[in-house]
Amino acid sequence: MISTVIVKALSRKAAASVSRYNHDERHPDHKDRTDIMEDYTFKSPALEEYGEWKKLDDYENNNQKTDTKNNTCREYIISLPNSWAGDDQKIDELKDRLLNYICDVTGFTRETMMAEMVFHYNHAKNPDQDNFHVHMMVGERELVKEKRQKVYKRDFWQDKTTGKMCKPGAPGGVCVHKKGDLKFDKLGNPEYESNGQTHLSVKNEVFKDKVFLEDMKYQVKEIFETLDNTQKMTVGKKTPYSVPLIDYTDQEMRLNPDRVAVIKEINMGRRVINNNLSDGVKSGAITKQEAQNMADKYKSDIAVVKSTRGKDQGKLSYLEEIRDVTFTHAMRIHDWVYEKIEELRNAFAHVFGRDDSVERTRSFHR
Repeated sequence: MISTVIVKALSRKAAASVSRYNHDERHPDHKDRTDIMEDYTFKSPALEEYGEWKKLDDYENNNQKTDTKNNTCREYIISLPNSWAGDDQKIDELKDRLLNYICDVTGFTRETMMAEMVFHYNHAKNPDQDNFHVHMMVGERELVKEKRQKVYKRDFWQDKTTGKMCKPGAPGGVCVHKKGDLKFDKLGNPEYESNGQTHLSVKNEVFKDKVFLEDMKYQVKEIFETLDNTQKMTVGKKTPYSVPLIDYTDQEMRLNPDRVAVIKEINMGRRVINNNLSDGVKSGAITKQEAQNMADKYKSDIAVVKSTRGKDQGKLSYLEEIRDVTFTHAMRIHDWVYEKIEELRNAFAHVFGRDDSVERTRSFHR
């Protein structure tokens, strides 16, 4: 079977409407049916803490700075095989891999991202057939908590001989911390208050990138076919100069934290590659073909590693080599793209008789 999923990247202008997918408001057709899965809903911890999308929609309305209404969130609609309905393991893995991918691209975390996923049928549109699918809503802002480091509320005295706390001014005692000093644990790490204030971040610019929206479709295809290699998904053409990220589950994060840490580093490097090639093409400094050539060279070098170390793919050292190759290409592409952009700016300044060049950005795009 060929599952044609179209991952629709919609700008939700009235995101409160997603509340109709509330778990307590299932479609009436579901009530008396045991052969299909009822609505499966997931909300991220940040969304649970903040409240409903309607509250975020109100925030966007109140902070609107132009005549164009602010997006509340982005919605991705993915149709799935009906055989997946009721398969909690597949659904959980799909959820984990999709949300972790979004986090790796945006820099959000699973704790701070505003996200909701709803799996269900829509018999109102297709009463004669099942059409299992998922709606994934992701806010363009994250809910961040202010980190306030703990401080000593009074002078802290210790006995010089025993190291135990003692009264201020006691014989043999010394004041080791004054009132207001910052607190650190035994390893030297800052200690933070647990009740810091939360606030919404600025909007993440990634969601405006057309390349990201196109690559999201391709990433869904990769994840889908990882979970079910008996079926294929069609998503249209992929951006030719983009490199896919590596997906992983929450279970993998728990069982193999070192492995996932290296995967995240690889993904960071690939984001640098994708973002810089995209910047170069959008600025007109490089052509799509030049960008594709650079991406193909990276993929070719990765293919060499895979062919020479195919037996070691389960080892951490194999991933570390992939990471090192990725970082080398990321730095090379970053420097090359910005040299091209600088050349374009200088040519522009020469033609118009003035220097419009901007100081070159040397930091990686994350």
